[in-house]
Amino acid sequence: MNFITSYKKFNLNMYILLIGLLLTMNDIMSFSITKYINLKKFNINFLLFPSLMYSFQIPLFFYALKFSNMSVINIIWNLLSSILVTLIGLFYFKEKVSRIQIYAILLGLISLILFSIDGVI
Repeated sequence: MNFITSYKKFNLNMYILLIGLLLTMNDIMSFSITKYINLKKFNINFLLFPSLMYSFQIPLFFYALKFSNMSVINIIWNLLSSILVTLIGLFYFKEKVSRIQIYAILLGLISLILFSIDGVI
């Protein structure tokens, strides 16, 4: 594989990762607002914001299909979202997780590393 081909593959993989991160950031903001509503720190009317934010998921996912297949994009999005939302829950909202849940988070991280080694991201 020459430099140009390698560079194009790197750019493609970065698009997949970037789109996964954008989808994840949308999840983080939506879930955080929902958590605040649940904690009675925001009025229930704020539930409109996460609903509107989720309306951007489908067009972004559709755009991501130009760069990879549905199963890869979905698993990257879900892993990133699960890990980052969980970390925000742990460190920002001071939620507790069990030992098994910690192992599950670590397995998610390992999955992302394996995707990276395989050249998917």
